[in-house]
Amino acid sequence: MARLPDAPRLPRRDELAWKGLTWVSRALLLLLVLALMDTVAGGFLGRIPLQVVRGEAEYLTAQLNKPVDVGTGFALETGPEDAGRLLDYRTDAVGLTLTFVEVAGRDWRALASVEQDTPTGIYMLQVFRRGDAVADKEPVHDLRVFSDQAAANSVAPTFCQRQLGFPPFYILFGIVPPLAACFYLSFRISGRRLGSLAAQGIAPIYRLTRRKQHWELLVGLGSMHGVTVGSSLVVLNRNKNPVDEAEVDTVERDTAHATLPLDSKVQPDFLVMLKPRG
Repeated sequence: MARLPDAPRLPRRDELAWKGLTWVSRALLLLLVLALMDTVAGGFLGRIPLQVVRGEAEYLTAQLNKPVDVGTGFALETGPEDAGRLLDYRTDAVGLTLTFVEVAGRDWRALASVEQDTPTGIYMLQVFRRGDAVADKEPVHDLRVFSDQAAANSVAPTFCQRQLGFPPFYILFGIVPPLAACFYLSFRISGRRLGSLAAQGIAPIYRLTRRKQHWELLVGLGSMHGVTVGSSLVVLNRNKNPVDEAEVDTVERDTAHATLPLDSKVQPDFLVMLKPRG
């Protein structure tokens, strides 16, 4: 079969943009996967410690042995005013102040601050219900006091925070907008390319399926393009050279199913066009 005339190429600007978007999208997807793996590994494999940096305030979260009754008979969530009334703490860290901001069942949350001259190290912290006769049975936590944020990051459970100083979910949130923009621009450029091909009666292969006795193709040509059952479709390679012919067995308005022998070298990114009659 002779080589068909070249289809109009996309403007060079679009070709360069397509290549650039492809590489950027791959890089962003790889970064997204790595950040997700780091987040999961840090959450499941690493235990998040209670820690605070000297001269700064940090939110701490941990659990009690049993849910706190906030006065209703149920372990409901309560805010800062009731949390401070219900809970108290003991610690051997000089200069540490804990302000409770929330109680929800067994979970408590507090804002911890430590004075600038507090020695670094690991201290004891125990939170308990005020007036509880068995307060000593509540969990005793290790609280680490660091000299600065860099020292705290050095023992963080995620690689991203240890090396870059921020948690990996920042990357997850930051990647979504540019990745969505890449997909949108790629869709626009792909639409222009398909429009250029359609003007010549050339269409893509939407799906290529290997059956026991033949290849099955779903193509972007249908009855509206003059395709009928039994029509022959010329299969074009990436350079738009004819390489094979497929026979149509079912037709819809804008798509058709065709078959090729199993020994065909057809690829998913090949194109098709209706073979002229006669």
